[in-house]
Amino acid sequence: MKNTSYMDRMERGPLTLDQQIEILRGLGLNIPEAVFQELPADASQEIGFAELLAIIGFGQFDFAAGVWTPSSDQVFSFDAEVFDVGQMYPLFFQGLQAISKSELCFSDVKQDDSSVNWDEPSGVLRVSYRLNGVPCRFDARFMGDWLDLTVQDAVNKELEKQGIQKRFYATDGIQGNTLFFCTQEWAEKLEEATLCSLSCSGE
Repeated sequence: MKNTSYMDRMERGPLTLDQQIEILRGLGLNIPEAVFQELPADASQEIGFAELLAIIGFGQFDFAAGVWTPSSDQVFSFDAEVFDVGQMYPLFFQGLQAISKSELCFSDVKQDDSSVNWDEPSGVLRVSYRLNGVPCRFDARFMGDWLDLTVQDAVNKELEKQGIQKRFYATDGIQGNTLFFCTQEWAEKLEEATLCSLSCSGE
């Protein structure tokens, strides 16, 4: 999609946090009250759209229980350097499910690490799942505790096969991506309003 740049943002000038929230709400995005507790003290001057969206969609991870809880049903943001290697793809698909609501059904997500080399790290981590009941598979590059971001591309191809119009679009997160499940038309509106470049590709 459109390549927004630093110069575009300079020409527009800085926006206050309240202005950014108003723009996001105008696009139909809900801003959970809990988000405001996560914002730094100087957020009204320093935070940008990319960071704000990442905070909205990052969710909460309970390290003791190994459980991730979504914070939004419209925005999913994740750190590509994961907390739980053994569950990194099931947790990723949990995020996709959260923002696709009842429009999609991801089930039976499994990751098989029998073909990986933990020491290098290298090899292939085989991911299987069902999308609306249809068996799907993704062979992820194993990079230790880093998620293979091309999983987004693979899921979008499966959506295309099933004739589903919406796609998962990504913009840069804090150390990963922030995803939306939407039409191209809505993605273009978000891009124009925030100057955050969006892509159907994870990379």
